[in-house]
Amino acid sequence: MSNEAKELPVWKWEEELGVEIIDPDGFRDLALWRDTCMTRADFERRVVRSTCKFHPRTEHYTPRTRGFEIARGFENHEVNLPKRETKNAAGYDFEATETVTIPPIWMKMFQHITSMFSVLNLRGYPKALELPEGEQERIASVMKPTLVKTGVKAYMPEDEALFLYNRSSNPLKRFLLLANSVGIIDADYYSNPDNDGHIMFQFINFGLFPVHIKKGERIGQGVFQKYLKADGDVAEGERKGGHGSTDK
Repeated sequence: MSNEAKELPVWKWEEELGVEIIDPDGFRDLALWRDTCMTRADFERRVVRSTCKFHPRTEHYTPRTRGFEIARGFENHEVNLPKRETKNAAGYDFEATETVTIPPIWMKMFQHITSMFSVLNLRGYPKALELPEGEQERIASVMKPTLVKTGVKAYMPEDEALFLYNRSSNPLKRFLLLANSVGIIDADYYSNPDNDGHIMFQFINFGLFPVHIKKGERIGQGVFQKYLKADGDVAEGERKGGHGSTDK
């Protein structure tokens, strides 16, 4: 089991990371809380993102606030973590972790229509409008945007989110749009059990020719931002999955 996945008592993580919790958020019994087992990610999330009070025991430990890590499964993909290019830049540039081709949306539409009418002709008209079970989903899947992997995950305080934006040059020079306009990475997306919080960009190519993205090319940027909650907000749901986990 990797060091990230193993569960240890809080007191053991205190020893390994060189910190001491002096006021655990929401727990009156400090001794009982120190016996609670959790992963390193959970421990750091509680320490960094809550009102836990702590102080370092050693000089080598620096508490984390926000940043990037390599997502599970991409350890050997030579992933470069996002970074800013200039001192006043707001966005961290993300790179593609593998070479991918994004076909034009028009080509996808043609394939979609061709596939649909081939089914219709086999069944006869006008009953053709009633597609067989599962056929509509199969044909519609042709129109889905292309996911470009980054191999990166992000951690941040609970009152922040990472907003994913397109590069300004992508629509103008490469005819690439983000299918969801702006991606939102919530704090609890980090290290989720489904995909470990892996960040991907959804692209649509509205040009006439396929666009080839090479491994290591910059594809988009991420900006950390705080968000506000409305009066009476009582959301208490827990994330159980990764991409699209809250979609009903």
